[in-house]
Amino acid sequence: MYWPVLALETDGLDRRRLDIGLVVVGIPLVGLYSRFNVDDPFITFRYAWNFANGHGLVFNPGERILGTTSPLFAILLGWISDSVESIPRIADAASGIALIGVALLLSRIIARDTGESKPVASLVAPLFVLTSPLLGEAQGFELNLFLVLVLGGIWAHLGDRAGWAGLLIAAATLFRGDGLVPAVMIGAHLLWSGTGDWRRFAAAFTVPLAGFALLAWVYYGAPLPNTLAAKRAMGESGLWRGTLYGGARLAVLYVLQSPLYALLAPLIGAGLWRLWRGGMASGTALIFAWTTGVLLAYTMMGIPSAFNYYGPLVPVVGIILGIGTQVLTDRFDSRKGIVSGVVVLVCLAQLWPSRSALGADPNPRYVAYRECAEQLAQMVRPDQTVAMVEIGILSYFSGRRILDLVGLLHPEIGPHLAEGDVSWPVRERKPQFVLLHDPPWPSIETGLVETEWFGRTYTRQKTFEAPEPYRLVLYNRVKP
Repeated sequence: MYWPVLALETDGLDRRRLDIGLVVVGIPLVGLYSRFNVDDPFITFRYAWNFANGHGLVFNPGERILGTTSPLFAILLGWISDSVESIPRIADAASGIALIGVALLLSRIIARDTGESKPVASLVAPLFVLTSPLLGEAQGFELNLFLVLVLGGIWAHLGDRAGWAGLLIAAATLFRGDGLVPAVMIGAHLLWSGTGDWRRFAAAFTVPLAGFALLAWVYYGAPLPNTLAAKRAMGESGLWRGTLYGGARLAVLYVLQSPLYALLAPLIGAGLWRLWRGGMASGTALIFAWTTGVLLAYTMMGIPSAFNYYGPLVPVVGIILGIGTQVLTDRFDSRKGIVSGVVVLVCLAQLWPSRSALGADPNPRYVAYRECAEQLAQMVRPDQTVAMVEIGILSYFSGRRILDLVGLLHPEIGPHLAEGDVSWPVRERKPQFVLLHDPPWPSIETGLVETEWFGRTYTRQKTFEAPEPYRLVLYNRVKP
């Protein structure tokens, strides 16, 4: 394998060789992580499939609710393909390519901030991104495409291309709504600079967003996705972990799974010390401000934890680690030896937590849910509704009408969920079938099956055998 450490020359950085090295390292990594098949992206895939097949940008045909956080991703996927099998593959490939793009852009931003004569940080940080299990496991999500668009917007802004920066950040916002945060950061930076470029940035950013908001208002009756209100309701219910607690828990889990992370702590400490003492250049400062702003916004709005929400932190940690490695190489003469050691340590620490999952092809959740979905397609008529919690893979491959128990697709559920009434959707909407885990997942599913009326109204019809926690049971409504 061609290691990008070879791009470190005595007098500076060989940009071409570093870029090639990062691409060569990145391709097999994104190929490995393509085996994960997380559930949530399949919500967007179902929107894409319906859009491609003439049903509109909807989840359930005939129900105009925007329940995906990434409408632009769904539209693009639907334009490219109308195949149930190919849409996830295209999304996975696009996400993997975007991850490599994130690494390349981050390398350039750091090189600009630190100077091409000190190239260590612009190597270590993108390598940390490429090997990140968090970003790897998010393949198929819109996350990596969102990150590459935001970093592209920051890079364009640093190059005094305000119009391009506005367009890229607008596209990022249509991939994920928290693109509004870097938009505010870049807009404020342009206003502070006093060059007048903020007008071009504002026009390029607001025109596409205003156009989409108008179309969404006409089509859905609201300019914003329902997902934000649903997530806030989930947070208010107290049934999910909060953003800060969930992030701390995720970090602890990674360290417990891979104690080698602890060996990176001194380098991260050195990087923080250097940033504290020396300050941050504009590119690094914008990245730090963006990620901090997102976490503060999520915390203030009470958004519950989800692992992909912490994706923007990966480039930040990579920057700190890269600068810490630079500090170490500045103190000692054996630069290539130090960098080679850090490269090996980063790869081992990052890939170790995913070793068992990378060996399973395909993912057990995907296998269990897809088999269940294909049986549901035979058991449930198209005019009948199935209520469930995890609606991604199961709905995508079954093609059946879904009642989402956490309210992403049904705004009327949110207020009741916020009050902890998890049984309201089934009690009031009366779906013919309810699909739950066996044993039921704590809180939201146990709060439904343990009610006395559910036992009177629904009976177990079929158990779909699978390893826990993916075994499922289908309940059939036997009383009106």
